[in-house]
Amino acid sequence: MEPELAELLQRAREDPNAVALVLFGSAASGSDHAESDLDVYYIHRVEPLPPRERNGRLEIVPTTIDLMRSAPDWMKPALAYARVLWDETGEVEPVLEAARTISHDETAELYDGYLNDFYRSLKAWRVGKELAGRIECGRSLRYLGELLFALDGVRAPYPKEWEGKLGELEPLILEVARTGEPRLQQELCVRVRERAAQRGYAHVYDDWTGDIDRALAFEFA
Repeated sequence: MEPELAELLQRAREDPNAVALVLFGSAASGSDHAESDLDVYYIHRVEPLPPRERNGRLEIVPTTIDLMRSAPDWMKPALAYARVLWDETGEVEPVLEAARTISHDETAELYDGYLNDFYRSLKAWRVGKELAGRIECGRSLRYLGELLFALDGVRAPYPKEWEGKLGELEPLILEVARTGEPRLQQELCVRVRERAAQRGYAHVYDDWTGDIDRALAFEFA
């Protein structure tokens, strides 16, 4: 254990207000490097909470079990890939496990979000709106990355953790990210459609009532 974490752990064990410590961020997911912070949830029994604390590369974020349970969606990737350092009550791991799971409805929303931005990108490219086409394409890939994890039943980490984890589609996704090229987007969408249908999400595509089919049929020079 890092010296900073060992010192914080001793402090927490001696603090009657503390019930757990949870490491999150790159240090928890295994993608840390020399300049990475040590991000830690310092879990208190009750509110009010003290302010955040910064000590060198140690970033201490005060919270409670109840606040973690009700975390907004943008926080869930941090919780999903967090690591318990100490848990006096045993209540933390179930919270993290819940954050790792993603529902059928959430997955469907990600797929719909991808299709929406794919469709908007191709419409923009078709009328010569390059900037809009590239921006909508970039946003579609955020949805797509999260969708690919969700189709395998897990919540996606933040994008900096995606490299090497997107399977056989990753080279094509990277090329689309580099170029925004509409024909490559069409190729990618067809492959995503196949994978999503295999996982039981064909209805999301069908709900577009032919709009995506028409976008796939657009011709580009």
